[in-house]
Amino acid sequence: MIKLTDLLNEQESFTATSKKSGETAVFKTKDARDAAVKSGTHAKIKDSDDGDSKKDTPKVNIFDEPKKDEPTKDSSKERAGNPKINKSVREKAKDLGITPQKLGKEEYESRMSKAAVEALTDSNFHSEARKLISILEDKPEWDSNPMNDPDKPKDVFSKEYDEWRKNTVFSSELYDSAEGTDEIAHLATNQSGWEGETSIDAIAFDLKMNGSKKLAAKIQSIFEGNSISKGSESISISKLVNENYKGSFSDFKYEFGMALDNIGISPKAIKNISKKGKGYEVRLSSYMSEESAWKKIGEKIGADLIDFKKGTINIGLYESTKVGQLIKEGTRSQVGVIGRNGKIVSAYVHYDGYPDNMKPGLKHHMKNEKDVLKLIKMGGARGIFNDKDIEYYKSGQPMKGDFKDVESYIKDADMKNGAEYVYLYNVKDKKWYYADTYKDTKLKKLF
Repeated sequence: MIKLTDLLNEQESFTATSKKSGETAVFKTKDARDAAVKSGTHAKIKDSDDGDSKKDTPKVNIFDEPKKDEPTKDSSKERAGNPKINKSVREKAKDLGITPQKLGKEEYESRMSKAAVEALTDSNFHSEARKLISILEDKPEWDSNPMNDPDKPKDVFSKEYDEWRKNTVFSSELYDSAEGTDEIAHLATNQSGWEGETSIDAIAFDLKMNGSKKLAAKIQSIFEGNSISKGSESISISKLVNENYKGSFSDFKYEFGMALDNIGISPKAIKNISKKGKGYEVRLSSYMSEESAWKKIGEKIGADLIDFKKGTINIGLYESTKVGQLIKEGTRSQVGVIGRNGKIVSAYVHYDGYPDNMKPGLKHHMKNEKDVLKLIKMGGARGIFNDKDIEYYKSGQPMKGDFKDVESYIKDADMKNGAEYVYLYNVKDKKWYYADTYKDTKLKKLF
């Protein structure tokens, strides 16, 4: 039996243009929109689809900048965000059953709050995440970074540390995941290109559409007065490095334990952390057997995983990173082949994946498919340079795709593997092709 609440929950929003401000206002129902039009305060938008969600919509390029005539404010005078991302997040929340109709208002707001915190931490907006938690928990003291506390215990394995942690923002349940919260958060961050403001605007939009305007306003308030430059490489890259990690051994040990704790693994699983050359070797008991989890930890604290060995004791080798290095070198890529059957197999390459470096590097090292297959079998590489030997990882897992759906492969290279470029050697014509995962949907000839 179809319930009225389900029908209402599936309904799209309705819009009209304010005659006074010229901005687009969002109404929950068609009747409310029509009443505003009839009163003369608003004008119906031409070619409106009246919220008919069954109509075909054009394919979305998630990196498109909003058009100049698109609204920056909604009817509540808060930021409207990106309409395309808003719609995706709203549809995801409905699909997961995260609605006040199904969960009740309190549980719905709790999960969306956790999704907002996860979206901020996933985008490495850690200070903003703390600020949000401090507002929602009504604890202003939690806005400050606990790692700057001069009284914090140095030993993350001690009882003193556990007790200290209980009185910090890290004890908040808002850091914990609930069913569906991570899916919503990661959809928002992926589609926004890890822009914290746009990500939480999408979550706030769903809250507003479900009547939780006060909570939406609190969430959006953390960016009020900030002049964050959209699309600014320097800002977005700096956010990839934890704001307090300076690369010292003591800091690395502390930050790794903290990051481990934040994903639900006790720091006591760490068997040993030692200095190895320019980096740090971590030995961890059988937890985190997948290399991807180790990479994610590294990204959280501002360190690159350069080697990983799976076993009874898993071993990871990290090197510290700096913003300047990331801008110059930390351009990730996927390098592989297109077989005669159209199947794609590629490997991860960490450094200097931009075309100006890769073109001479591939010419020098990757002269045929055997060279590329060796790269894949060896688990990828740190980089491919014209003037250096290849340093293979010896542990990475290959990425697969199909030339018939190369657009999906390019998208997955970005969304699932963090690659900014893909480089593929076509066995049929013996030519190299590439794509910028941020903007391309098709391959282009490299040389």
